[in-house]
Amino acid sequence: MILSDNQLVVPGSMYKVRVKCISTRRLTTIEWLILSCTKKFERLPSMAGKKLKYAFEEVFQFQNSELLIKPCLKNLQSLKVIQVAGGTSFDYGTLRFSDIYLTDLGMIMLKDGLLPGEPREIPLSIFYNPLTGKISSTNHSITGAKDAIEFGTKSDYDSHFPEETIISELQSGAIGSGRFTASKFRIEEIECLVSSDWQSTISISVNADEKGIITTTPAIIADGVKGKIQELFFTKTINSEVTGSLPSADELKIRNIIGSGKAMKTAFLNVCKNGRVLFIEAGFYNMFKRNTTSFKEKTLILFNSHEEFKIATVEKDKILIIHLPEEFPNIGCAVINDRGEHASFCKKHYTYEDKTVEVPLVVEDDSLFGNPAAAVQWLETISYKRLLDDARYAGLFTLPILIKSLPKVQKLLASKWVAEDISVALGDIQKIKTVCDQLRTEMFDIGVCLESLLDRIDFSDNKSALDIVEKIFTSGAVRLHGNLYRELAGRIIGKIKQPSDYIELLGILKVLRITSHEEALQYDNYVDGLYSKAVVEDIIVAVAEGTYNRLPEFFEMDTFFNDYEECVTQIENHVSGLKIFEKCNPESILNSVLACPDIAALQSFVAEFKAKNAALMVKGINVYDVLRNYDEAKAGAYIANLKELEEAISTVLDDVYKEQEPVRQIDGKTIGDPLKRKIYIVDTCAMMHHPEIFQYFGEEEYVRVPTKVIDELGKIKDKRNSKYSSELSDTARKIAREIEYAYMRIFNETNKIRFLVENASLNLLPPELDPNVPDNQILSVALKYKDWDVSIISDDGVFRLTSIAQNIHPITSEEFISSHKESFVPLTERIKAFNKIGSNQGQNTASEKASQDIDTKDIVVNTATQSINVSSEDAKPLKEAGYLYLSPGTIDYLKGRKIKTIGDFKKLTLESAKSMPVKGQQFIYRNEIVRALTKMNNSSSQPSEKE
Repeated sequence: MILSDNQLVVPGSMYKVRVKCISTRRLTTIEWLILSCTKKFERLPSMAGKKLKYAFEEVFQFQNSELLIKPCLKNLQSLKVIQVAGGTSFDYGTLRFSDIYLTDLGMIMLKDGLLPGEPREIPLSIFYNPLTGKISSTNHSITGAKDAIEFGTKSDYDSHFPEETIISELQSGAIGSGRFTASKFRIEEIECLVSSDWQSTISISVNADEKGIITTTPAIIADGVKGKIQELFFTKTINSEVTGSLPSADELKIRNIIGSGKAMKTAFLNVCKNGRVLFIEAGFYNMFKRNTTSFKEKTLILFNSHEEFKIATVEKDKILIIHLPEEFPNIGCAVINDRGEHASFCKKHYTYEDKTVEVPLVVEDDSLFGNPAAAVQWLETISYKRLLDDARYAGLFTLPILIKSLPKVQKLLASKWVAEDISVALGDIQKIKTVCDQLRTEMFDIGVCLESLLDRIDFSDNKSALDIVEKIFTSGAVRLHGNLYRELAGRIIGKIKQPSDYIELLGILKVLRITSHEEALQYDNYVDGLYSKAVVEDIIVAVAEGTYNRLPEFFEMDTFFNDYEECVTQIENHVSGLKIFEKCNPESILNSVLACPDIAALQSFVAEFKAKNAALMVKGINVYDVLRNYDEAKAGAYIANLKELEEAISTVLDDVYKEQEPVRQIDGKTIGDPLKRKIYIVDTCAMMHHPEIFQYFGEEEYVRVPTKVIDELGKIKDKRNSKYSSELSDTARKIAREIEYAYMRIFNETNKIRFLVENASLNLLPPELDPNVPDNQILSVALKYKDWDVSIISDDGVFRLTSIAQNIHPITSEEFISSHKESFVPLTERIKAFNKIGSNQGQNTASEKASQDIDTKDIVVNTATQSINVSSEDAKPLKEAGYLYLSPGTIDYLKGRKIKTIGDFKKLTLESAKSMPVKGQQFIYRNEIVRALTKMNNSSSQPSEKE
């Protein structure tokens, strides 16, 4: 068994030598035949007189033997191997074997099979390793070995010049590239010219047999270092001191001995490389932590750490280090990963040349083998045992390896906190959160723990209660907007004192971390408790005072009041000089309504305003009572103005209806029975199924959109209508904008009542129909027009049956479109035609601006609120206060008057604004400008607390 493989640095020697030798070569076959035959035939008289030519041509059958034999004879003669009668000018044809004499050198060469050569002196470098006695003529040392061991000093080795060993190695061909073998050179002498120190780096393995006897490969011949054999089991980190502290091998259940020395480090790091979570003895981690690649992106749990419970990170290599003071139960375990791979360190005694050697070993522990859960179970046990005294340990259960035991931890914490002061519980939560942040895991939901905490919070004081709630929620103890979070938020809303105004309501939402519409959608079931009567009354008063700022549209009520205030603004813009909550002259209201160029839009806004007041009444909020408690004058003005406004609109609309009343004529004579006008009530589902449905109406057909439909579009837009998926939000927004900014203006250009948004008339419903059902409210609009040719366009089968029961003709959106194909005109074309009429009348219409922003592929009229192009310094306070919500047409109108910046706008006075020349639609623009200036002046003189 190989215990250790090492690289050793040995203080060897390098010799520069001169090799004195004679070059030689082997006899060729012809040369050997000549010498052999000459020697043999001299003892055979019968052959001695024979000619060489006869022997080689007749006996050996060499043709033209002179060409082969004669050059060899001359060469052998020149080497003084033979002597030939007649000297160098012998006649080959008459030459006999008896004419050739074999010299003493020839006898030697014949015996060795060699021919003599020239004497030479060849320089050579010799590298000598005294540890193993190995010689090399080339420096084959291992370079750059990081873990090489310096094995002994020069004084530990014999330093004599190994001449005989060098000659033997050269002649055998082991060194010198084989050129000094006896067949090439015969070495006469070796002379050492220069010697110098040379560090020889070699590989050596240390083996042990079953009896515990140690041997090395290659063998060690230097007696001076045999006592240092134990050093071959050490590395730069595993030294004699570390070895002494290791447990004895007898204390472990050893399954397999992996090795010693470098094998210990290799085995340790291999376990680290193969795992995601590593349990490591702290001392050994400190030895090997420089090998950062083995720990990169790992979680390290260091046991036997000198640190108390501590978590640290190494950002560069994304290493998470958890220090635990606990001991690992398996003695000798240096590292174990989450796959069950492990390395245990111990020591054992072996024998080397009758000496006892203490060897550090890395082994597999049979009690850990194939048991990946051993370390996890140990960590779980100590963490669970300690968390009552130190809540930080609970954070460890957010690690993936312990997450399954989290419910048990949650129950333990719940029982712990029930008996403690709430401040202690909050402190524990913060500690756990800190650990989770360090671990980069999510703070776990503590469920029942929080429920018990909430039950102990005093909600009689909103501020102190919300401070505690905010600490809990910001700790991450409940996953933001998860099921438990929503449930707890609902409980808090149910317990907390109802807010006294909208500012306080926003503060509650902030604590509950509800900061966007998407988040608020999850809390619709609870929000009614926040929109208390006091909050609603506060908003209504702000609208009446003109200090209302648009609400962030988190909840349905936010959208409701933004639309509510928009109705007020639009009504006042359409009725010159009207302020709904201030006393106005009834005659001036009538005159302004009579002069209003867009009576359909005015009637639609009034209808929507009344519908919203009715909706508030259903919630128990009477706007009149709210205003009367605040300011009786405003309450009286509100009722009187709304009454006068409705009567004026009714008067104008009655006149328009009479103007538009069709009659039947035959042969130029008027017949008493008027033709019934065709009118359609459009349901929400029809619009959603076919957003382009209004492009199919003919020029003589009337359209009514119930305010309930507008309300449902708003809920779909805000993703609060369960009948329609949230993906249809943009579709609903697009339809609502097109109704307000395109269809209502285009359809009513030549007929002021052709397209209206109209309130329900619940008094028209029969007793058996519930007035609170949306479909019945829509149906009541159709019941107003029983004397007309009225149809309801709806794709709701039940609603269509209800319509039939009331003698109202229902039609599906598909049937309507199929029957109106010839009437289809795209919205783009309708806008172009409308703008052409406006330009012929010298008007710069809002629809003209809208048409410039239409996407011809997906028609959307751009109706985003615009403000004048201003510098940020001028625009900021006005935008934040919400004064300049001007329509696109008003912006263009101002630009035509060379008012292009907020600076220009600020220079306007109410008197100059009221005196601006207007024509047609521009009447509304002027009212809008007067309204904005009034708001700005009121704000600068009496700033609102909300601002």
